[in-house]
Amino acid sequence: MDVAWETGVLRMLVGRKYRLEFDFGQRAFAERLGGICRAVWNTGLEQRREYRRRGQWINYAEQCKQLAEAKKDPYCGWLADAPAQVIQQTLKDLDQACRKHGTWKVRWKSKAKWRPSFRFPTAQHLPVERIGRRWGRVSLPKFAVKPKPDPGRPGRFLCNGAAAKSGLNRAILDKGWYGLEVALRSKARYTGSVIHKINPVYTSQTCPESACGKVDEKSRKSQAIFSCTSCGHTEHADIVGARNIKSKGQAAGLVVSGRGDPPGSAKRQAPRSTARAAQAARAAA
Repeated sequence: MDVAWETGVLRMLVGRKYRLEFDFGQRAFAERLGGICRAVWNTGLEQRREYRRRGQWINYAEQCKQLAEAKKDPYCGWLADAPAQVIQQTLKDLDQACRKHGTWKVRWKSKAKWRPSFRFPTAQHLPVERIGRRWGRVSLPKFAVKPKPDPGRPGRFLCNGAAAKSGLNRAILDKGWYGLEVALRSKARYTGSVIHKINPVYTSQTCPESACGKVDEKSRKSQAIFSCTSCGHTEHADIVGARNIKSKGQAAGLVVSGRGDPPGSAKRQAPRSTARAAQAARAAA
């Protein structure tokens, strides 16, 4: 029994439809998952067409093998956000479509015209708990339960089997970071810019002072406070992480600073001259 999700409707291919009620974070993750499947479909289709141009053929098994290798690539880490059976099913659907219609007749999945959807191949991945005569609860892989604030205790959360930190992490992952990366790389091709991805490991545990640079997890006194155990430098942990990431980026190449830099930091991007300033310069000349 195949199970598919499309715009909030859980469709079991046995003649029944069940509507899912997602919260904001779950809906965002579902749309992100649909976007990952769309990217896998379009990339797999382009690969198949490239093989056909060279007079060769690539099948589902080989593409799945390459997909597993792509997950290990740090630039394709977003693939790990999706359940493995979902993106494998996308490649299987692509394989069936190419065998039935031909590689050149299979269409791309446009973001504007295609509604986000994904499929779980078997019902074993979807345990269902019946709550009442008309209602039930289905557990979808990687759709984490987010903690809800306790109205009686400010700053605390209701007990739901998930930690507050895991809920925060999921909320961060719900954002379209991959879409932002794709947009940046697309713009970079037109401007001649270079996009560097920096590994953030230990950046919030490393002292940002050039004379120190000690890495110690004990320097994180709390979630927000960083205090170096070696030189005593104290700063907000988020700023420490941002400074270390910037330093790694400067080591990789030119870094353009944005607004909100600490006082004394140099801006490497020359300001743009406005039309009024240019007119004033011509009048002075």
